[in-house]
Amino acid sequence: MTASAGRAWLCAALLALVASTPCAAQDALSAMRLSTTTGAAADFVPDAACGRCHQQIAASFAEVGMARSLSRGADGPASRP
Repeated sequence: MTASAGRAWLCAALLALVASTPCAAQDALSAMRLSTTTGAAADFVPDAACGRCHQQIAASFAEVGMARSLSRGADGPASRP
């Protein structure tokens, strides 16, 4: 094997290694056993996940109407205003 062929193989191997390594942000989420959402609110984690470390902010947010604006409705018949 020539020196240039060896360098090409080394470069290809390093490129494959880098491409297969997940990004640091995903590693941090995986370490906390969290995954991001998909769909309209892609790349967000659940509110409860943030509350683990940011208790005061989570408690304050829970008091405002926006915190409940997208929550799932109760099971049962829909009520009319």
